[in-house]
Amino acid sequence: MSITLLEDFSNEFFYEIFDYLNGCEIYEGFSNLNTRFRQLLDHPSFRYKIRIDYSNGKAKSINELKQSVRLNQNQISSINFCSWINNNEIFFSFDFNSSYEQLERLVFSYIKPDTIHSLLPKLVDLPRLFSLTFETEYDLKHFGSIYRLVFNLQKLKDFKLKATDATDSNIDLSLPIILNQPLSSIEHLIIDHPCTFQQLKHLIFHTPNVHHLKFLNSNDNETKFDDLSLVKLATLSIEAYHMTFDTFETFLSHLNLTILKVLSVKVYIEDENYLNAKRWEEIILRKIPNLEKFYLKYLVPFEDHHQPSIYTGKPNEFFSSFWFQRNWIFEIEIKYDNIIYSIHPLKIQWFDEYKSNEKAIYSFGQFTRFRRVTLVDTSPELLYETLTIHDYLCHVSSVMQIDHLDIKEEIDFVKLCQILHSLNELDSLKLYKISISSSGPVTEKELTIFSQFPSRMSITKVCLEKICQIEEILVIMAFCPLIKQFQINSLQKIEIESFLRTFLTHIKVQTIQTLRLLCICVSTADDEMINKLKQTIQNENLLLDFTLNRIKDKIYLKWT
Repeated sequence: MSITLLEDFSNEFFYEIFDYLNGCEIYEGFSNLNTRFRQLLDHPSFRYKIRIDYSNGKAKSINELKQSVRLNQNQISSINFCSWINNNEIFFSFDFNSSYEQLERLVFSYIKPDTIHSLLPKLVDLPRLFSLTFETEYDLKHFGSIYRLVFNLQKLKDFKLKATDATDSNIDLSLPIILNQPLSSIEHLIIDHPCTFQQLKHLIFHTPNVHHLKFLNSNDNETKFDDLSLVKLATLSIEAYHMTFDTFETFLSHLNLTILKVLSVKVYIEDENYLNAKRWEEIILRKIPNLEKFYLKYLVPFEDHHQPSIYTGKPNEFFSSFWFQRNWIFEIEIKYDNIIYSIHPLKIQWFDEYKSNEKAIYSFGQFTRFRRVTLVDTSPELLYETLTIHDYLCHVSSVMQIDHLDIKEEIDFVKLCQILHSLNELDSLKLYKISISSSGPVTEKELTIFSQFPSRMSITKVCLEKICQIEEILVIMAFCPLIKQFQINSLQKIEIESFLRTFLTHIKVQTIQTLRLLCICVSTADDEMINKLKQTIQNENLLLDFTLNRIKDKIYLKWT
């Protein structure tokens, strides 16, 4: 049957679209169109997802509130309150009785502590409340009473409590183990506020079914722990501000982690033991034998007149067969006043995206050369009196040799030369944008100075996020004579046919022998564009033996 009217589409078609829309907007836009849509919205299988958001403006928010009150309560599956103005009035406009028989998820943002205590007893009557989130920016101190009320919600599976301004010096979790209290059904627990190990012990006692746990430890270096029974724990996420590696290791020794699949650790402290790959290997082999995914973020702070000590261990230890077999990669990011050392599952590298394999398979030799550093900020001297980018690079180089450099901000040619001067074995260079206009065109003298740097002799792969003028490309090629692969992710106001003509002509004139692959990302790329570019290259004799193809929005030109 042919479809000629919008109403002719199936209910399932509309429900799939409505799943991305605010329930209030759906009701306002479709309820009064005609009988077909009225019946569609009243159908027992349809569920409303409501979001009341004051960031959209007070008038709109009040309108959303009025619309939501008109909805059939037994069709509402989730409500997300995001309001910092008159939020008590909004929260309590819903009575949350048993008539909300399909309500499964509630999110309360910017909520006041006393409102949490008033709301929780009302939620007991909700027969299908599986997910509950409270986020507050107030100074919340009495966490214990909140958790006691939460544990009375017998259907609850997911619970998150986030308190932005809470500190471990003024909170009172006061949640003693109560043997005769019913145990909670919570399986997914996010404790996004300061929590000591002793307090965590009490929470875990009341939630024996937890399989996903995240908690924040602000300032705790206890040395004595009790064993925690977490026999179902599959995912563990820890964020800690002052926890030493010794404390962390001792804490893990008191957990049953035999079925743990995912471990995520984020620490803010100066303790080089977090960079000891051998200790990590021993912990994982001994305590977490079934670990599949491992995420580490170890943040080392830099301050004026205070720099962390140079790493004293062996460099490159995270590139052994242990890490290769698990496909976990170690990378470093320099970001403002921190160096961030991270571990995460290896993804395909940008310079391998042209390969047909959906999932790249790397050899051990290739893996050991994936030593990447990302620079978010290249000029700390603009903010600090005593720090330069070389102070950061010196610290990084003691931990890992650098093969790949990724610069996330626009950088001028001279600054780039200064950075690359100390990196003599780079294989790839990825730049957001190179600036050559601030001081005029790059001079022969500048190129001569740069040509003396050993790093220029090793770079074989270059990626530019965007270019605004062709001269930027010519500069890159001038100081990377061994370049084999060039990628450009955005041609800003440069027509691709004109760019290709200039680029390939330059290669012929300069007799660049090594470059064999060019990738250009063009959002409007299609088969017609590919055919036109092929004709241009052939008709103007720019290349003899070449292939030109497209993978989504990327155009790949290869030649011999």
